[in-house]
Amino acid sequence: MKIRGTVQSLVLVAALAATGVAVPAGTASAAPHCSKWYYAYNIILPAASTNSLDCTMGRGSYSNAVRALQSNLNLCYNAGLKVDGDFGGATETALKAAQRKDGTAADGVYGPATRRAMTWFRDSAGCVEDFFR
Repeated sequence: MKIRGTVQSLVLVAALAATGVAVPAGTASAAPHCSKWYYAYNIILPAASTNSLDCTMGRGSYSNAVRALQSNLNLCYNAGLKVDGDFGGATETALKAAQRKDGTAADGVYGPATRRAMTWFRDSAGCVEDFFR
């Protein structure tokens, strides 16, 4: 596992914890829709309502899972996104750039393959590459 950067995540945890209730949007997929964030492995990750990390979301989704993704894209990919929980064009573009960088299909849809390929912010360790590989 490779480690990049160091930034404390307590502010991120507090910001996500202070957000409102998740409002899931429908996505056609075998994996459930990502509707919330879940703290696992010292990483804030998008998750389904069942806490499954194998979930999907894409353009039109609005949830705390999107906030978790946006925050991670900002911290580890310097995306400069507004963390608003709205998976719009800017989030899709930032995700496609991350997918290209990480060598997975750049379709702008977050799912299990993207989660495994992405670099994730892991507490005081900073951005960790290859964590789920």
